[in-house]
Amino acid sequence: MRVVEQVPFGKRYASLMTDVDIFRRIRDAYGVLPNLMQELKSHQELQQRPHLFTCRYTTTSWFMFGTRGADGLPTTFLLDTRTRRHYVCPFDFDDGFYSDTLICGEILDATFCASDCLITNRAPRWYLQNPLPERLAKAKAILEKLRPDPTTDCLSFTTKEYHTLDGLANNRCQPLLGRDPVGIIITPLVFTRFPTSLHVVYRAAKRSPPSHESSADLRSTLIIRTVEGLPDVYSAMTIEGKACGMVCIKSLRQSEMMRKLFRSEKELRMACVYDAGFGKWRPVMEGS
Repeated sequence: MRVVEQVPFGKRYASLMTDVDIFRRIRDAYGVLPNLMQELKSHQELQQRPHLFTCRYTTTSWFMFGTRGADGLPTTFLLDTRTRRHYVCPFDFDDGFYSDTLICGEILDATFCASDCLITNRAPRWYLQNPLPERLAKAKAILEKLRPDPTTDCLSFTTKEYHTLDGLANNRCQPLLGRDPVGIIITPLVFTRFPTSLHVVYRAAKRSPPSHESSADLRSTLIIRTVEGLPDVYSAMTIEGKACGMVCIKSLRQSEMMRKLFRSEKELRMACVYDAGFGKWRPVMEGS
């Protein structure tokens, strides 16, 4: 594998890699598909067996994969499931983490929030043999054994809390690290197959487009900015300075085009269209 460049990531930097496909390696070796999210179309499965839920705070899921390369050196990959980009971060975990451990979660303000541990100790069916509380306990135990180095560590770590479905009626969707939930993830207490896994059954109300924009096609020129410490993440605001939330980047091609545009810029004015399906503004780029 080859290092493309050092990029800002969280609180420090990470190496953006190429000539490597860890997603394929995980799929081929363990049968775990990289796309964990499925839309729940029926409540039949919820009625058949126990499920737990946790909140979702971003639209991007991340994998953290600990393994050893051909040279035997321990390597921590952070995998963006939306853009399929691979980042290598110089964390120093306990040796057991580097036996092909796969933890999934999301990144909030330079903190990796773990929501499950799907692989450990190269066990191909481990996620089927252990219920969710044990998998979460494993993730927490792994993350707590990080030997911190403030000069290189780009992220902090925490583990999400899950609740029974009865908690849905008790308004347990609380902010985390200053972020409001954008949805709820429901996970089977025990997997019977994979992926049955993470079902989005609720999404928070979409943000309304700026009040000055009421035309049928909902187009506007907005100021787009990079979000410090988070690659491929951009925020939008009106020319008057009103925040419009995060920008919608729907494909790898769009992600690559944005990276080229912002390689030497932190802020640009761009024509945007409001994507009602995602409740976000999307830059209009030729050929995207």
